[in-house]
Amino acid sequence: MKLNVAVHGCVHGDLKKVYDLILSKSHTQKKVDLLIILGDVQTLRSAQDLVSISIPPKYLYNNNVSRITDFPKFVKDHYKIPIPTIIIGGNHENMKQFAELPHGGYIYPDLYYLGLKSVVTFKGLRIAGFSGITNLYDVYKQLPVVPRSSETSKTSNTLGNQQNQWWNKNKKTLYHVRFMDLVPLYLYAVCSDLPLDMVLSHDWPAVVTQHGNIEDLLKRKPYFRKEVLNGELGSPLYDPLLRVMKPKHWLSSHLHVKWGCEVVFPSVDVEKNKDEIDLFDDEEESLGSNFPSVTKFLALDKYLPSRPGQSFDYLEMDVCDDTTNLFEYDPVFVNILRFVNTHKTEIQRLVNPRCSFEENFANVRGFFDAHGEKSMLNKKNDLDYNIVGYEEDLSKQTTEFVSRFLYTNITSEASGV
Repeated sequence: MKLNVAVHGCVHGDLKKVYDLILSKSHTQKKVDLLIILGDVQTLRSAQDLVSISIPPKYLYNNNVSRITDFPKFVKDHYKIPIPTIIIGGNHENMKQFAELPHGGYIYPDLYYLGLKSVVTFKGLRIAGFSGITNLYDVYKQLPVVPRSSETSKTSNTLGNQQNQWWNKNKKTLYHVRFMDLVPLYLYAVCSDLPLDMVLSHDWPAVVTQHGNIEDLLKRKPYFRKEVLNGELGSPLYDPLLRVMKPKHWLSSHLHVKWGCEVVFPSVDVEKNKDEIDLFDDEEESLGSNFPSVTKFLALDKYLPSRPGQSFDYLEMDVCDDTTNLFEYDPVFVNILRFVNTHKTEIQRLVNPRCSFEENFANVRGFFDAHGEKSMLNKKNDLDYNIVGYEEDLSKQTTEFVSRFLYTNITSEASGV
């Protein structure tokens, strides 16, 4: 069975125009089954959300929300989402809204936010992803606990000002990717025999600039040259993930350019130098032949009518034809998430900021090998893995996820797991 997937880069508040573009420009002339948006959607609901979004002053238009984003039209005028859509968060987002959904959830009917990190399936298509961008200063820091909004804030100027001050101080760090957010995805990759169709990230893995036509990229973005030459374009935090996940496609945006390459992985039966240390030998042996030897990386531009065709693309994906549900949580990922949640303190103790990301991920892998039970990963435990639908009170979706899968007190989930 073929699934037609549209992929789009940064939206920057033009959500309805993006839907119009995707529906009108489909070169296959086939129905689009799924739209994936790679961040910076800016789903502000009203002026009250402005304090939690990081936008350069010149794009705030004197706090005129209707000029910043068209999302209030969806909310007020009940615009329908014409295509089932998955989004990840970027660095220009309504963080108040996203903070209520650390494990993902619907922010509007048929508009599903993947959360800080997750693995979900859509009609058999297996999609992993995570939100935010990398800031190396914050990688090993804890996420700050988001203050809960209350009715009191509507009548108390003091409390309202305190919350505004908190958001002004913390809104940027909230969208910085943490090492601990990627631990469940890393363990999923090295412990699961299920191949990933797609991995979604807002900014790029750094290693992709060692592949493909770099001169073509630099011709269009010449000011990237210094970063590329120094190996500083993109995030080194994602490189170990790419190496063990080996998805069919890795999709990103953020840098506002359409560019792609193929990352070729060495065959697992190639004889290795006995004296060579490779932290990922065990992972590559355990992944098996189900995983492709090539990952197609594609980055997409932001939405601009002046650059037609640069912000989107279409992928035709092969999926099993016996699937009936639209969106489901991946049971293996949920079981790994539960393990990480249970052993969070011990795992954090293993992480040494002075070590490389590869070494820290390898230490986590060693801990899982010693304390985890791989035989339990594929067990569904008679749970319902269907993703619940949209709730106006977004936090209800998080409460439902935690009570169903993690069995922990919801008050401990403010900063995610």
